[in-house]
Amino acid sequence: MKNSPIILKHDHDGSGIRIERIDGEILNVPSELHEPHRHDHCICIMVEKGTIETSVDFRKTSIRKSSLFVSHPGQVHQLLKSTRVTGWVLSIDNKLVDDTVSSIMQQSLSEVINLELSPGESGWFKTILELTAGTASKNSGMVINFQTQVTLATAFMHQVAFVYQGREQRSTLHHSANSIHITKKFKQVLKQQFRTWKRPSDYAGILNISVSHLNDTVKAVTGFSLTYLIQQEVIREAQRLLYYSDLSVKEIAVSLGYEDYKYFNRLFSKVAGISPGAFRKQEISMAAQ
Repeated sequence: MKNSPIILKHDHDGSGIRIERIDGEILNVPSELHEPHRHDHCICIMVEKGTIETSVDFRKTSIRKSSLFVSHPGQVHQLLKSTRVTGWVLSIDNKLVDDTVSSIMQQSLSEVINLELSPGESGWFKTILELTAGTASKNSGMVINFQTQVTLATAFMHQVAFVYQGREQRSTLHHSANSIHITKKFKQVLKQQFRTWKRPSDYAGILNISVSHLNDTVKAVTGFSLTYLIQQEVIREAQRLLYYSDLSVKEIAVSLGYEDYKYFNRLFSKVAGISPGAFRKQEISMAAQ
């Protein structure tokens, strides 16, 4: 597989909302979806039947029957395989996703949102998707029609956030609400600042709490220390760039805030268990098989 100077990015087509029906084996036809890429918008995939195998930031994920998958803007993903899939794909310009929903997504304790839906939830989402598709096919140039699409898509995203929060709350019942709030705020700031802020004290300062309290809280909720999570965020982006770009290791180090690329080499090797150069060769070799 040939690397590109930058990660291939699929921008939204400008309409703000796009909905497509998945039916049969259409996903098995070679397309740009089978190449590593990232979007500047939110992608929601609802699978009614069958299975989609995809890769999200080097983690293989299966989207199974009666499941809803949400891809954040900026994540690198690739369609690997699909089996007799029926479902929907909804693309939404990030500007149309309101701040409440965006905040919930950014503070997610999971890197990948892949929800198994109950029959009632599945039926609700399917109804909204069918209404959105029906609206999109009629008088698409009319302003009032577009506003209806936005209303339906907004309702869809709010329900996604509601369902996700319910799942997350059930999995974190043994933690206090304040601990969950602090951890989510840390995760949100980390995604925004990891290229610049490398010390736990940077995050404790912006959250206005002590380093020890922040570390103890985040570790209790996630099982990992602040330093570990900061390093994981950095190395995850480094892996994206090593695999999907032609940037040198030194250039990648600088882009991630490390002027001393030899230190970056040591850090990457420690966290990933393999040197940056060896990681690049290994992943490209595996992709070519």
